[in-house]
Amino acid sequence: MNVKIICIFVSAILLIFGTVSTCVSSDETVIDEIMMESLIQNMGHQDVFIRLDAVKTLVEIGDPAVDSLIQALNDENPKILENSASALGKIGNERAVQPLIELYQYNQK
Repeated sequence: MNVKIICIFVSAILLIFGTVSTCVSSDETVIDEIMMESLIQNMGHQDVFIRLDAVKTLVEIGDPAVDSLIQALNDENPKILENSASALGKIGNERAVQPLIELYQYNQK
């Protein structure tokens, strides 16, 4: 089983069981779309520390990052795809369950 499939599977399990949940309080400002896109792109960076920092930041942002992370599941860069799945699993938002399951099923073909 390759690493990508394992990452997707683990992320889906984390979401289903809700073991990790992160949220942003409602009084915080809306995350800038440009910043969000930059973080998504940084998840594919060659430098592992930049990738890890981007994932950590997106997880800290929490729910406001979910839509961008779900869209990133379609990215052609496998690093972005894998890190998006991982971040979604850590955030624990239910909206990500179905896209992660679909991605897992697609990779099983």
